Amino acid sequence: MENFYNLRRVSWIRQKDLLILTSGIITFTADGRFQIDRSRDESNSWDLIIREVQLTDAGFYECQINTEPKLKQSVRLIILSAKIVGSLERFVQIGSIITITCYMKINDNENSYHAVSSQPIRWIFNSKLLSMQSDRGGINVDTVRLSNVIVTHLTIAFVTSRDSGIYTCTPIKGQSDSIKLSIIKNEEMEAVKPENYLQSNNAEKNDIVLWKKLFLLYSVLFIRFPT
Repeated sequence: MENFYNLRRVSWIRQKDLLILTSGIITFTADGRFQIDRSRDESNSWDLIIREVQLTDAGFYECQINTEPKLKQSVRLIILSAKIVGSLERFVQIGSIITITCYMKINDNENSYHAVSSQPIRWIFNSKLLSMQSDRGGINVDTVRLSNVIVTHLTIAFVTSRDSGIYTCTPIKGQSDSIKLSIIKNEEMEAVKPENYLQSNNAEKNDIVLWKKLFLLYSVLFIRFPT
């Protein structure tokens, strides 16, 4: 925020608990992630910096100048976080067709939804961006935006041992989530711990149930009634 009253004090306050984070150049909170930055060219700027942002940091922050009457302006921080459905470690038989589902919730506020709904969710495999145009082939990504949720499905056909690894669902800006996928031969399934194998099956069933619910909602939204 720009302070046009150079003799006045600028403070940043977190609205949810009315905690004074900074006042002038002094940081009041013991959380070292918060600090004031005045490095911009404009000498009147008092930027609140939050490092290593966490989900709990979401909410309103208010900048105040101690004039009379008091000048203040609020800004809203929205944290995007992706979540993979089901177990985060799965064992899959070689040759199977698998689908991994990931979703990202968006605040109910309409303006907030439109501001972030255009942000794509990317799939990363072992630190490399997955693409449907890759030489491997058999990769498909479907993304659906419904209400305040964005859901993306990664489908991989006829998996081989080369498909084993870490799959990460990540928004362009926000927190990501990862799953470890192990592709094993049919005869090796007996060596898999029963609880891990069941988690894999249950996770896939949860994916299917979630997708059916979302598809039903999507269909209802586009019903056309006769006039």
